[in-house]
Amino acid sequence: LSSSGPCHRVSRTIEKTIDDLNLALRELGQDILDVSLFFVTIPYFVFFFLQCIPNRGSKKGMRCIL
Repeated sequence: LSSSGPCHRVSRTIEKTIDDLNLALRELGQDILDVSLFFVTIPYFVFFFLQCIPNRGSKKGMRCIL
């Protein structure tokens, strides 16, 4: 396997992309905890919202959506 093969190029590209993302996050002053909390909060919000949709007709449903 030569190090210039397509698989090597893809893995290098992925590594570089990850490095670029890490650098961008650091430049934004984000730390891993903030990002983790963001990605944990979104599913809970979506789950909560989906729980409300079947109750659209009721007061409880309207309260959720508003």
